[in-house]
Amino acid sequence: MQAAAQALSRTLEKWVLAGAALSALLATVVQLHALEELVDRPVALFFASQRDATLVHIARFLTDFGKAYWFIVPAAALFILFRFMWKNPLYASRSLFVLTSVASTGIIVDILKVVFGRARPELLFNQDIFQFFFFRFGHEYNSFPSGHTACAMAAGIALALIFPRYRSLALAGAAILACTRFITTAHYISDVMASSMIAVVVVPIIQIVFARFGFPLSEREASMDPPRHRLAAKMIGTPLKARSIDGAVMRASAPTIVGVVIAATIMAVCGLAPNLALIEWQEGSLPDYQPVLEWWLWLSLYVCLGFGALTWACQRKLRPI
Repeated sequence: MQAAAQALSRTLEKWVLAGAALSALLATVVQLHALEELVDRPVALFFASQRDATLVHIARFLTDFGKAYWFIVPAAALFILFRFMWKNPLYASRSLFVLTSVASTGIIVDILKVVFGRARPELLFNQDIFQFFFFRFGHEYNSFPSGHTACAMAAGIALALIFPRYRSLALAGAAILACTRFITTAHYISDVMASSMIAVVVVPIIQIVFARFGFPLSEREASMDPPRHRLAAKMIGTPLKARSIDGAVMRASAPTIVGVVIAATIMAVCGLAPNLALIEWQEGSLPDYQPVLEWWLWLSLYVCLGFGALTWACQRKLRPI
């Protein structure tokens, strides 16, 4: 009876998490579609006219620090040093976590770039091309999502998770690098927002996978029992714990992931109200264009609120037994 109750509890948690994630995705798609016409074009044209401004010159200097190798190479080097030279399993695991977070997020974004094939702002300035060309290869058609933003945000979120004391600094640095992408007109704002959302989802999932396999990411986890999985024991150089895997780590981490998804849902829902106001405000100046169907916006809003309420209610009732 107790085993059945535990299985039901885990199943409900998964369905609640999936519902909240879908609602966040739906609201995000709506926002990005509205941003495409109402924000992306005017912001890109504005910064294109300010190319000699001091802010733009600073952004051009900083933006290259968002490239993947600035995060992957140091993380890989630190992993090798902590694993084989300094024999520190905790920091070897942390280095591997940052490396995996940046690499995984970057791979996902690179695939999506080809799928969406969005024209870069430079084509808007030179040829007035402002649209998506799905499954289109080439540098000029891989604007969405932003690769630099994905790597910077993934690294910032990963560092914030393993070093909570310095999370503000890590997230602020990642946000600054993300903003340089549209200030330099290398990307649109919606490209940056999409990459940030992908990093917010992917990195906590990787944290769950690390917890599932027993990779320590905190001092408390490192001071507990050795990893229960052979992969973690070999990767970070610790003895293998001689007992079977259970779901305690996964269940303990589930509220954290659900909380992240709830936060993403709330942010997405809050963005719908300004979108509605923008559409009403610019209705007179955009007579031939309806950015988003009104029923779609309201339906998305109600769906997000409904799933958010359901998630909150279920999280209060679902507790590890």
